Amino acid sequence: MGFQHPALKSVKIFSLLVDFCFIFTGFTFSSIIIDAIPLMNIKTVVFFIIFGLIYWIPQRLFLGKTLGERSWNLQQDLVEIRNLFFCFITTTAAVFLATLSLSHTLLRYPIGLRARPWQISPFVSLEKDWLTTPFFYSLGSWPKTFHEKPVFYTLTYEVGPPKHFLAHITAHWDSPDIQLILEGPKTPPDSGTQESLKNCILNLNSYDCLILRENALSRHINEIQAKHPESFQQRLQLSSSWTLKWFTVPSALIPPENQPQGIYLSAAGEDWIEDRFIFIHSNGIHQTLILERTPGSRDAFEVLQKIVGSLRIFNELDSGRDWVNEKLKGVQLSPLENSPFFLEKLTEIQALLVSKISLDPGSLDAYYHLAGTTFMLLHKLPRSFARTNLEAISRFAFDINPLDPKTGEIKELWNRAK
Repeated sequence: MGFQHPALKSVKIFSLLVDFCFIFTGFTFSSIIIDAIPLMNIKTVVFFIIFGLIYWIPQRLFLGKTLGERSWNLQQDLVEIRNLFFCFITTTAAVFLATLSLSHTLLRYPIGLRARPWQISPFVSLEKDWLTTPFFYSLGSWPKTFHEKPVFYTLTYEVGPPKHFLAHITAHWDSPDIQLILEGPKTPPDSGTQESLKNCILNLNSYDCLILRENALSRHINEIQAKHPESFQQRLQLSSSWTLKWFTVPSALIPPENQPQGIYLSAAGEDWIEDRFIFIHSNGIHQTLILERTPGSRDAFEVLQKIVGSLRIFNELDSGRDWVNEKLKGVQLSPLENSPFFLEKLTEIQALLVSKISLDPGSLDAYYHLAGTTFMLLHKLPRSFARTNLEAISRFAFDINPLDPKTGEIKELWNRAK
């Protein structure tokens, strides 16, 4: 006897569930190839539909039944009830496989990682090797030297000034292996408030939190992967490559709204590590410090923690502008010409000028003096640094005021440096 009975609606649903699980399993593992995390966005939905059609159409055309229908022995709306035990085992296995595939993509992808809170100790610099100055919306201490070498700052030309902030400032600590990138404020849309984002980073308890995490982190994750594509193809984006934390710097001396806090995101490969401190301001602004280093450079990471521990975060620029303007008032270049500390002092002045530009990207005077000091360093530092800096300064000056005589002088310095 065939023991065939008309297929119940519930049986058809189970067969569809098996097919869905197979589609979802293939989709989640394939998402690694196209760098799509299984969230409800247009890119993911389109890819899921395409994958489902590729799974379903050939089976229907050439085999007459899908895997889900075969697992439940569906034949023209009939089901063989003698194999129900096997059917349930198959369905359970399909669901388990789909769950396992989800854990290897979403839950082990950085956006799905479980984050831990991290308290960083406040740091007050009392040594002469530190410079206190603002960059963008933060005021803190920055190393003048690293491994007994002066820290040199370069600008990267990107369309922005004078209407927008500089996109990136690079502090060369021990080039090319160790450098700190100060990123201008970039606040992603729909990334929530400071408090809501903190709750979602520490407690992934809803789909809304998953979306909030994706909005806040996806750009950073994509940028890291784009720099090191071979590492992520080898590791398949496993959680061992990534670290996610919510950091705070508690201090009784600083008002809560000025205390640094935000997301710490780190990724590691065989010969590289990238640490990102994404500061989330009380008014929702995002500002990032990016340390690119080698696995053996633990001291660089410790210096970065001191920087973070020294910072005060502001929601306005006036405090920082007043600070750096006061610092620049007393600067004179003439006494430095024959000084044994010429290089150290000149790079410190450059840091102050870059600081001013980060707060006032339309200040042509700051670019003018930065170009002059860069030219003075032409034979003291790697020539490529100076040329790159002069090119960026010249292009920024042209964007601000192409007809100003100072713009012409800056361009002349760049031409002489080529």
